[in-house]
Amino acid sequence: MAYIGRQAGQLGNYIRCNTITPNGAATTFALTNVLDGTAVAPGSENNVLCSVSGVMQAPGSGNAFTIDGTNIVFSEAPDSTDTVDFVIVIGTALSIGTPSTGTVGMNELSATGTKDATTFLRGDNSFQVVSTDVVGDTTPQLGGDLDAQGNNLIKAGYVGYRSPDDSIVKTITVTVASKTTEHYHHGTGSGSGYVLDGVQSPALTLAPGKYRFDQADGTNSGHPLLFYSSWDKSRLISTGVTTNGTPGSAGAYTELEVDGNTATPLYYQCSAHAYMGHLVECIGAKQRRINNSTDKTNTGDGSATTVTCLAGTTVDDVLVFVNGICLVPTDDYTISGTTLTFVTAPANTAEIVLRYLG
Repeated sequence: MAYIGRQAGQLGNYIRCNTITPNGAATTFALTNVLDGTAVAPGSENNVLCSVSGVMQAPGSGNAFTIDGTNIVFSEAPDSTDTVDFVIVIGTALSIGTPSTGTVGMNELSATGTKDATTFLRGDNSFQVVSTDVVGDTTPQLGGDLDAQGNNLIKAGYVGYRSPDDSIVKTITVTVASKTTEHYHHGTGSGSGYVLDGVQSPALTLAPGKYRFDQADGTNSGHPLLFYSSWDKSRLISTGVTTNGTPGSAGAYTELEVDGNTATPLYYQCSAHAYMGHLVECIGAKQRRINNSTDKTNTGDGSATTVTCLAGTTVDDVLVFVNGICLVPTDDYTISGTTLTFVTAPANTAEIVLRYLG
């Protein structure tokens, strides 16, 4: 245990007092510092070592001596033949207690290793270099989103996607804010854009499963999020899509179920404003413009020159057959909106087949 000596701020120091000369009658003697002659106040006899004629004296009331201010008081007067060998004041025991918050810095620690701007203090009181990669950790865990900050992801063995099953719905929080240069359609269409989980209208890659685009936030008011077959919303996609509530109100959402029958890519856009969103690639879904569908519901009557086709269809999106003969786009027919118009009316009972390319 360290001690505070009589000199303030120093640990382990002691004071040796000037020589005391007994006369056989006196019991009280003044204590002065042997260095400068100043009076010494030990505070307690327990802080004093005293030897008389080679015998250490017991301190305290009922024993050999007590302390009274700056005096030592013997219970019996030492004989004139006695010699007071020394009186040493050793000070008061110091308990440093618990350091206050923020008072212990790196310089006060005895950590091993090299301390610099790239190290941190480990629990075993050693310095460890901060790692800038995950090479040493073969199974790193993410506690939140991974932001690559525009850098490339290369040499990945594979990417495993977690697919929500029928009992799990992945929620994506949607808000609306002014577009920044991070938005793919910045400067085009609406000045506002969707923000998905804090990111301005990202392009999404979704594995099979259910995804709920939560539009409860008030900024969504007037901005229903729906899915379309193209950027310009030429065809609304309703298969696998469920809506609930009014955007901007509690409980409002648009839910997309991705499965093998989903056409990809999809485009999430506002039904009321242009180019607020981005595209969605669906893993394992039908590739648009590769998977065909067939409409054989129309028959010629010799006079009608029009039939109804799917919204958003152009002459490049469909093959038109009349009695098995493939017609020539624009030469034999044109398309406007949902109306396909023949240059010449198909003959009566002629079979009309529309083969949509995706």
